[in-house]
Amino acid sequence: MKLKELELCYLRRAIILRMDTLRRSLERNQRYFRDTDDDVLYQCKIGNLETEMQVLASLKEQINTELAYLTIRENVDFRE
Repeated sequence: MKLKELELCYLRRAIILRMDTLRRSLERNQRYFRDTDDDVLYQCKIGNLETEMQVLASLKEQINTELAYLTIRENVDFRE
């Protein structure tokens, strides 16, 4: 599926907003669960947030690459 530049910008913005929310949740959970004796709970909460942030960072990088490609494609005439 090919997305237009505007759709990619909206998608990137949604990802950035979600990453900000996850970052705040991660900080909050690290404060709450820092002194807990339940390592499984700590790893589950923190691990899930870190994994989701890594996936979103990867998606954001792919979107940035696609936007750069679209920008180059618009500015360069390949028929020369």
